[in-house]
Amino acid sequence: MNYDEVFTQLKKFLESKPASTHAISKLSAGEEIQLIVDDHLNLALFNKAGQPLLEQRLANKPNVEFKLSTEAVRTLLAQPGDNMADFGIAVVKQIVEGEVKIRICGSVLAVLRKGYLKIILEAGPDFTKYLASRGLKGAGKITSLIKGLKG
Repeated sequence: MNYDEVFTQLKKFLESKPASTHAISKLSAGEEIQLIVDDHLNLALFNKAGQPLLEQRLANKPNVEFKLSTEAVRTLLAQPGDNMADFGIAVVKQIVEGEVKIRICGSVLAVLRKGYLKIILEAGPDFTKYLASRGLKGAGKITSLIKGLKG
């Protein structure tokens, strides 16, 4: 899969699947997520009028950055994308496998206030149970994890 195909497929997935549309709608206006595929392809994901939009460019002042391998992209695109819990679990599994890395670029307070914690909570009990099975029980532990991603 070349990078044009990666962009096209990610755009279609992230702009149309219920898991993504629901999650990104929780982000504050103007908040952008930086996605970097194989340290080569820079993408900006953001909420525009309640809908996700993916553009091929650097994100404007991102508070969160995801670095993904092409293999992670393939794995995530193979997900149905119907609900936030299942998609969130798939992302966490890719993080555990080392195929996705997350970095907090801005302040932890900004991350907590701009909708990211809402996304985790909106994913529901299946997702929070999965996080708990990985040692992340409760909002305090999740906040500590977010603080640990600062860098």
